[in-house]
Amino acid sequence: MFAWAAARLGRFTGRALRLVAKETKARLQDLTAQDLSVLVWSFARSGTEDTQDTERSRAAAGAGMLNTLTSSVMRLLRELTPQDLSTIIWGYATAGVEATSMIEAVANESVKKVAKFAPQDMANVAWGLAKLGLLHEQLLEVLSRDFVARAHECQAQHLSIAAWSFAKLGVASEELFEAIARSLANRAAELDPQGIGNSLWAFGVLCFWHPPCVKAVGRRAVTAVNELTVQEMANVAFGLHTLLRWRRPGKCCLLGVRRDLFQSLIGQCVLGF
Repeated sequence: MFAWAAARLGRFTGRALRLVAKETKARLQDLTAQDLSVLVWSFARSGTEDTQDTERSRAAAGAGMLNTLTSSVMRLLRELTPQDLSTIIWGYATAGVEATSMIEAVANESVKKVAKFAPQDMANVAWGLAKLGLLHEQLLEVLSRDFVARAHECQAQHLSIAAWSFAKLGVASEELFEAIARSLANRAAELDPQGIGNSLWAFGVLCFWHPPCVKAVGRRAVTAVNELTVQEMANVAFGLHTLLRWRRPGKCCLLGVRRDLFQSLIGQCVLGF
C-alpha cells in the first residue's frame, strides 16, 4: 500500500520509486491480484507527477515496471476483479505501454465480467482502449450495450469519457450516443472543463445532432469558459462549428448559445496564446 499512498500524494518518484520497483521485481511470484492492480495504478501515476525528476526518467521507470508486470497479469488473469481489469487497462494506457497481447487478454476477460463493472470501470476501459487505439470489437460491443442500459446511472464524467472514447475509435452507434446524450443533457451542469470539450468534440467528430444535449453542454461551456484550457476551447469550437455546418449550413446561431460562447472563446484564445 506504500506505493499507492505515495502515488496518491504525488511522492512516488526518485528513491521511493526505485525501492518499490526493486522489491516488486524480487517478489513477482508472491503478488496477489489486488497487489497487482495497486502497483499498476501506482507505476502508471508515477510518470505523470510534476516533480524535479525529468519527465523522461519518470516515464521510463513507470513503463519499465509495467512491462515487468505483464507476466504477473497473465498469471493472475482469472482472479482479477472488474475493478482490477479496468485499472490495468487504464494504467497501461496512461503510461503509453502497449503490451498488446496482454491487453487483449485482459479485454477478453473483461467481456466475461463486464456485467459487474461499475460505471467508473466502464469509462476507464473505454478510455484505455481508445488511448491505446485497440479496437476490441467484442468488448466495445458489450460496453456499448451496457452504457445504453445504464446511462442513467452514470455521472457526467463517465458519459463524456464514453462519448470521447467511442468517437475516438470510430464507433458510431446511434443508439449508444442517443443514450449518452439523453442522460448528459440532464447532467451537463456537472461537467468539468475537460468533459465539456470532450463531449462536444465527440459529437462533432461523429456529426451526432442532439439539440437538448448540445444546448445544455454549450450553456455549461459558457459558464465555465474562464476555466477552459486552450485545448478544451479548441474542442468546444470544433464540435459546435462542425455541428452547425453539418446540421444548419449558413446559419449564425446554435440554439441560442453560440454567439455568447464564441465571443468568450475568442477572448480566451487571445489571452491563451
